[in-house]
Amino acid sequence: DSINIEMSNIPTFSELLAAPIFSQNYTPLNLALTHNIMEQSLDTEMSNMPMFSEPLSKLLLENTVPVFSQSLNLVSTYNITEPEQLSDIEISNNMLSESLIESLPKNVAPILPQNYNYIVSKFQQFPNYITPEEFSIDQFEIDFFVNVNNIEGIQQWFSKYEEISKTMMPKTKSFQIQGKKVIHQELRHCIHKCTATIHIRLERWRLQTTHPLEVNIKYTYNHIVYSAESLSFRRVRENVRNNYLELFANEYSPATAWHTYEDMIYLGASNDQELVQLLADRAQNPDYGYVLNLFQQYRNKHLGGRNGITMFQHLKQE
Repeated sequence: DSINIEMSNIPTFSELLAAPIFSQNYTPLNLALTHNIMEQSLDTEMSNMPMFSEPLSKLLLENTVPVFSQSLNLVSTYNITEPEQLSDIEISNNMLSESLIESLPKNVAPILPQNYNYIVSKFQQFPNYITPEEFSIDQFEIDFFVNVNNIEGIQQWFSKYEEISKTMMPKTKSFQIQGKKVIHQELRHCIHKCTATIHIRLERWRLQTTHPLEVNIKYTYNHIVYSAESLSFRRVRENVRNNYLELFANEYSPATAWHTYEDMIYLGASNDQELVQLLADRAQNPDYGYVLNLFQQYRNKHLGGRNGITMFQHLKQE
């Protein structure tokens, strides 16, 4: 069974060069090179396709950025493996929510932090995972480069990734950096011990490129990421912790602080759906056990332990 491509849909040479990286107008780039192409033959060598001149064939062979044909549900690619080659055609921050999100599969774009530039080098869609409750969960793997060039930037990007994807990814392994080739590398896994992972690597030689940070995401969760149970395992955000410390400084008890903060969540939610998610998300709404433990830490630091010397010294000063 072959896929027929009408000759009228084939872009001209000038149109192809002028097209954006993630342009939907020319998404089936490889498919447009031939009248018929088998679904299993996406790896056909472009040198065998006579419609392109030698320089363009070489460009398409040596460089890799995936282009997604949503109507055919196939992945077609033209390569740009060296990020520095994209300096003149890189995706701007303003285009991220328009061009990139429109072109990427709907299950990928929502989990990528915005205000970053991405160069996708690989995407593979897997069959959906069906839970015992018959919920369908997307499964895919994606490799891309990001315009991040230092360890602090990596931490900021990953923190935003965890927040926007509502995942919790502790470190599986911290790689010991030997020599001068690799600046930073880490592998992380889902806290629920499923097969989902994220691999981050920053090599020194890539600092000369526009998108040095290399990221691999295996989005192969066997549970619903947005369920109340999954959200209850998330790490409490630093700003939430600081808000509780401020309440303790204003002489709130753990219980009073907990109820006061929940009232703040109710007042800040824009709709019922957001409210339910905020209340279920431990990162935004920690459980009472966390609040009580945080209060004990605060009291020991500022007031001293119960019936301890530090506490009596503090009372004497007052």
